[in-house]
Amino acid sequence: AVMRDTVSILRRLKQEGNISLVYFGGIRSGTDAAKVLAAGCNSVVMGVSLGLSLGGRNDTVSDLQFSSELTIKERKEYTENFVTACNGEVSMMARATGKTNIHNLEPEDLRSITLSSSVATGIPLVGT
Repeated sequence: AVMRDTVSILRRLKQEGNISLVYFGGIRSGTDAAKVLAAGCNSVVMGVSLGLSLGGRNDTVSDLQFSSELTIKERKEYTENFVTACNGEVSMMARATGKTNIHNLEPEDLRSITLSSSVATGIPLVGT
């Protein structure tokens, strides 16, 4: 809801292009990233999901733990694979809405599948 309200205020003030919005937290995939970009963010931060793809383990409440089993080369390869997969998902989401550029995604391209997500995001419920 914070992002929805922020984008709404920036649009009303005609300042949307002057301030970059970065979404941090809860992004698990390229599909999630596409949804956030469509909602009005300029970029996203992928923390935990990338860390898990690099072999991190969530042993504590707030920290990922990494073992020394993987080499730097393997971690680099895993990072490239993760980013490539996310890029493919974002591209598919854009193409599914008829867009050729992910930065052309708009809230109108999305539909909520639950009433609570519709209320939180301001995106219409499927079928309405």
